[in-house]
Amino acid sequence: GDFKSSDSQVIELKNRLEKEGLFDSSNKKELPFLPRKIGIVTSSTGAAIRDIITVIKRRFPIAKILIYPVLVQGIQAPREICEGLSYLDSKRDIDVIITGRGGGSIEELFAFNHESVARTIYNMGKPVVSAVGHETDFTIADFVADLRAATPSAAAEVVVPEINKLKESLEEKFIRLRNSYNYTINDYNINLKYIKRSLDFYNPINQLKDKIQEQDNLFRKLNILMEIKLKNYKNKTDNLHNALNYLNPISSLDRGYGIVLDKDGNIIKSVGELRIDEELDLLIKDGIIKVKVVKINKGEFYYGKQWYELWRSY
Repeated sequence: GDFKSSDSQVIELKNRLEKEGLFDSSNKKELPFLPRKIGIVTSSTGAAIRDIITVIKRRFPIAKILIYPVLVQGIQAPREICEGLSYLDSKRDIDVIITGRGGGSIEELFAFNHESVARTIYNMGKPVVSAVGHETDFTIADFVADLRAATPSAAAEVVVPEINKLKESLEEKFIRLRNSYNYTINDYNINLKYIKRSLDFYNPINQLKDKIQEQDNLFRKLNILMEIKLKNYKNKTDNLHNALNYLNPISSLDRGYGIVLDKDGNIIKSVGELRIDEELDLLIKDGIIKVKVVKINKGEFYYGKQWYELWRSY
């Protein structure tokens, strides 16, 4: 019906609605952080709509705006405001709704002090921001709404973030996240390298390879030592062979000496073993000479120049 606004009527309605719990903070809905689409219920010709659109486009230009134009004063205003709120509340793509007008007298603000508007806002499924343009006085819509803004411009500021600050904040967080990621990756790389070294050290295949390498080294050293030992033994053997050849009586035959043998093949070592007319064998380099003892001279030998000439003759 008709609603002729007065201070007493507003106060009486406010007290009654407050007792019913329409102003309880527990019923307030949170505003979305990044609204994709914003619904506005206000006059299409007033300064309020221009202020709201200007602030939203400046702060968050990617947001879409759907305006439901209504009368904000006069006898038909409460009904149109309720219809606009209900229509935008039914739109699934609307995230938040602003309703209000520019400032005015108590009589000019009566639509936002109307009980039907208050109950419509209270029953809304989407969050509602009240943006009636007065800073000192409150309307009943302000108390019922999920958030009260002092002016339409202030309402636009609270429903959308400032995109430039968001970009700066995101860039700062991205840098911190990237640095944290790099630090984490570096730590994991260090740990992986440590684990790999540990696995390589304790890996039985690598240990077996090390043992094989160690065995190869030992085998090479053993070969070297054996070659040295064999060479030493060969030198010793050669020396012994040369010494034996030198001492071998047979080898003296090559140097022009002879060996006297009796008829039984025994070597005659002294003239005391000989008898006159005894037949002997004289073994020389290339044969045997049959000789016969005709004279025995004991103790006589070549001395001095005779021995030297005899040695030179050989």
